[in-house]
Amino acid sequence: MPHEITSEGKSFVFFDQYSGEVLQVENFFQTPAIEQLKTWADVLHTGSYGGLGMMGFYIAMGIVSATLSLTGFVIWWGRNYANKPKRKAV
Repeated sequence: MPHEITSEGKSFVFFDQYSGEVLQVENFFQTPAIEQLKTWADVLHTGSYGGLGMMGFYIAMGIVSATLSLTGFVIWWGRNYANKPKRKAV
């Protein structure tokens, strides 16, 4: 359907495998709000929303967050342990 949140779509049509009769149609935009919220959470969590450009953005944000956690640890370590004076034995 047009305006689906992913390229493969989140609306479904179920057919009888023997007769070809349509059994059920699930339109994503007519599902309850909680189901739509769960679907959006899944799509954003797996990074399948937005195509190739958005995937590059997800990768960049992952690298930035990993780098920030590492540099934060290095700064903390330097403040707490690197510049402490050594104690001499008496």
